[in-house]
Amino acid sequence: MPMYDGYSLLTEKQAIVLDLGTKYTKFGFAGEASPRCIVRSEVKCPKTGQVREVMNYTDKDDLYGLLVDFLHMLFFKHVQLSPKERRLVIVESLLCPTIVRDTLAKVLFQHFEVCSLLYVPSHLVCLATLAVDTGLVLDVGHQEALLVP
Repeated sequence: MPMYDGYSLLTEKQAIVLDLGTKYTKFGFAGEASPRCIVRSEVKCPKTGQVREVMNYTDKDDLYGLLVDFLHMLFFKHVQLSPKERRLVIVESLLCPTIVRDTLAKVLFQHFEVCSLLYVPSHLVCLATLAVDTGLVLDVGHQEALLVP
């Protein structure tokens, strides 16, 4: 089922919000209360047929290939829209490795040709949705738990 924009008087399209996790990836649009879809962060290798987790990479080139395959599957199979004309917001952990952040930006700008990219810490996003300035945020993920004041 395609997730089309419908008819609107606004010319500005909603930004895509993407939260890449170790086990699951959440996708949605800015302004919505919950994600549109939650999918496993894994991709099937076309050469070997093995299912590989995106964050289980060996080097930078391997990560680049995994991200290209995974994001292509996400945008064109699950979401069914082209990311070219959309702004993109990446929700990331404070402990996200720099190699992942840099490679993801390279994939999105060079391969998918996104027009705009914004990295936002996940702890700020959850406070912003509640419209509060201060809080104690507990982020429990697959590999780690992080408590941030």
